[in-house]
Amino acid sequence: MAALLLGLVLLCFSLVPAFKSFLHPLTILVAIPLGIIGAGWAMPITGKHACMPSFMGMILLAGIVVKNSILLIDFILEARERGESRREALIGSVRVRTPPILMTAVAAALGRGHANCARSQAHMAMQAGVKAEEVLDAVRIARHLSAAGVLDAASGRLEDSAS
Repeated sequence: MAALLLGLVLLCFSLVPAFKSFLHPLTILVAIPLGIIGAGWAMPITGKHACMPSFMGMILLAGIVVKNSILLIDFILEARERGESRREALIGSVRVRTPPILMTAVAAALGRGHANCARSQAHMAMQAGVKAEEVLDAVRIARHLSAAGVLDAASGRLEDSAS
């Protein structure tokens, strides 16, 4: 558990300088539970049990989830820098970045889809989590960033809530 928390703290510390904001890394880290929820629901539904390989699949899932969130937020911030409206940036990010996210998910599925029992549990956890995360994350990021008014990407500052 300590190693997991240390990894999350280090991830946050590496994302803060990249985004020049504390809010965007937190937005990215909130996506990890969405993938774990999908994996957690799929394991009992498919008759798989929680074991070390399934937890390894969830670790792989967390990496894919973070990457997907970074892609979406980075695209939104760049679109806002170009002067696009908040709505255009959110819609454009989902439209443009969804194919690369899906390609990553398919590649991970093909790379992990072996018949071995231990690998199948890791595969099931990772695939179910990625599928749930793809849907939930696009909606969550759009709702979170739109509602919070944090898309002043050039400075990374919170926008005035009155605007």
